[in-house]
Amino acid sequence: MTADPESRQDQLIAELHRLRGMGLEVVPVLEKQALVPFKDRSSLPTSKIEALIRDGEATGLGLRLGGLTVVDIDVSDPSWVTKAEARFGKTDVRVRTPSGGIHLYYAGQLDHTPNLKGEGWPVDIKTGENQYVVCAASWRADGRSYRVEGTAIAEGALPPIQDNDAA
Repeated sequence: MTADPESRQDQLIAELHRLRGMGLEVVPVLEKQALVPFKDRSSLPTSKIEALIRDGEATGLGLRLGGLTVVDIDVSDPSWVTKAEARFGKTDVRVRTPSGGIHLYYAGQLDHTPNLKGEGWPVDIKTGENQYVVCAASWRADGRSYRVEGTAIAEGALPPIQDNDAA
């Protein structure tokens, strides 16, 4: 069952305020695409993002990754979560994507970001303030949504990123 648009908007606005209350930066998105330029810029005021959500222009939030790293697993096969956590550390802060993939959240950044696709993994590493991942409570036009699986991102809840395979 799909939530009605007002309920989805209210949930997304609540997530906007929760993330901003933690001091995190977000960008309004529609179908994973940023609605405003954000690279090397400050975020829009919360009130402007809220208006884009209420007007139906934004159906999601992109969490900017300054000081954070997300391991973006593009497949639903749980063995890749096991492999990723063996390499980068265990985390309970996870968001399931509409396609069945999963985002694993970590504090900090690696000294060198590995090219996991080049290693044959169906996994990307996203990090840095000029990158973002779509947040929980965001949804796509087909009605499928991003949802917390495990623990929601919260202050002090993120384990540090590590690369146990780094040379």
